[in-house]
Amino acid sequence: MLVQILAKSRIKKPYLQVLTGLFFFPLLQLLPAQARGETSESYQAQAAAEAPAADPAVPDAKAWLTQMAQAFHQRTYQGFFVYQNGRSLENFSLAHTTDKDGVERSRLVTLDGPPREVIRQGDEVAVYGQQGTAIRFGRKGELPLVGSSLGNRPERLEKWYDLRLAGLDRVAGRLAVVIDIQPHDRFRYGYRLWLDRETALLLKSVLLDENARVLEQFQFVMLQTADRMPEDALSPKLEGEPRKYEVERDDDDKNDAAAGSDSDRADSGDNNGRWMMGWKPEGFRMLSYTTRPARKNPAEAQANPAEDKAESDTASVDVMTFSDGLAGFSVFVEPENSWMLSQPSHQFGSTSAVSKVYRRGEQNYNITVVGEIPIGAAERIAVSVRPIIRAVK
Repeated sequence: MLVQILAKSRIKKPYLQVLTGLFFFPLLQLLPAQARGETSESYQAQAAAEAPAADPAVPDAKAWLTQMAQAFHQRTYQGFFVYQNGRSLENFSLAHTTDKDGVERSRLVTLDGPPREVIRQGDEVAVYGQQGTAIRFGRKGELPLVGSSLGNRPERLEKWYDLRLAGLDRVAGRLAVVIDIQPHDRFRYGYRLWLDRETALLLKSVLLDENARVLEQFQFVMLQTADRMPEDALSPKLEGEPRKYEVERDDDDKNDAAAGSDSDRADSGDNNGRWMMGWKPEGFRMLSYTTRPARKNPAEAQANPAEDKAESDTASVDVMTFSDGLAGFSVFVEPENSWMLSQPSHQFGSTSAVSKVYRRGEQNYNITVVGEIPIGAAERIAVSVRPIIRAVK
């Protein structure tokens, strides 16, 4: 039911980019321990013996994460990877570079199902090919990878996570440094990352729940780095008019100043919007607050065109997005005229989706929280959302 409600909304794409999800868990249990995100002690010992001495310039986990964030955006690389979330699994090829002017360029190709290509140049993203499983776009990249959302400020994570080096391993034939990231509270997930020993590129990441179950996994099966990328590797091969998007970027310093030390505009109501949250996990900062026009289901709009036009003039959807540097979630608030009760909560791999109804006078509002946070946290956020009451001047 929740998915049906989301499909009727103007904000269908952001929901489906998360909810249709990408990937798979049962088969994972049939794989060897290393493939499930477990690094064997014997292999760690072997890798440590074969590895060069630790680089004094990269002494700890925080320093490695800093290098990873930079490498993700600045390096030139090409390869194939798999991405698993819940019970879905998909294969991709990726080519990425940064030109002499500092503009990122990349080409992402789906290797399963309908052919699709995602071409990125700077903040502009074009999607070619048939409709199919949606591809999520990160704030600073076209993939839902840890490196794309970390920015250049991993030190801010230490307040909410324990960061530690966990040994050496091999992924895609490359020596990797393993980093464990464990949350301080029950409102976020834990991570295990494998970074390329040579370049600090993310080779593999595993997202774990409080019981150490794998909820999401990304892994390169082949990765090559180079000084330059051939133009042909970055150009679209599919014909037709692409669907275009823009990658959201946030200024770290600007957002830090706006959010304050431990407070947030969404809590105080000082966000120039119409809604605020009474609670959210500490450390999550508001990245954006937008208001979009709402739209009826096309069939309903065709049946009642006059009513639809009148409602479209006043109805809108409020969208708030938050991140702690690793995890993120969005809050959607829209008028609800069907008088339906709150829908059951859902979890799709690492993604939680919670929908609640807020009643204000004679008007109902559908409040939906979607993000890579435990479902309990999403439910607590949803029930805390309330309108901002401003004094009349």
